[in-house]
Amino acid sequence: MQHAEKAFDAADGRFAAAVSALDLARTERARSREERYRARQACERAGTTVERLRRRVSELGDRLDRMPPLTQVASLAGGCA
Repeated sequence: MQHAEKAFDAADGRFAAAVSALDLARTERARSREERYRARQACERAGTTVERLRRRVSELGDRLDRMPPLTQVASLAGGCA
């Protein structure tokens, strides 16, 4: 009888350790999933920002191409005082 109780206690201890390890693994998996989600969101935001900046640089280049030369602008303004 004592042998059966010791075996049961040992099995119960191993089961508890396995449950604890499983809980830890699930927690770690959830944390990893959240980190991947945040990283993916940051990457998407960065991509959007890059596209926005690329568009603005292109628009600025177009505006600069349409501007008169600076010497012409200075003469229109009456020169510098």
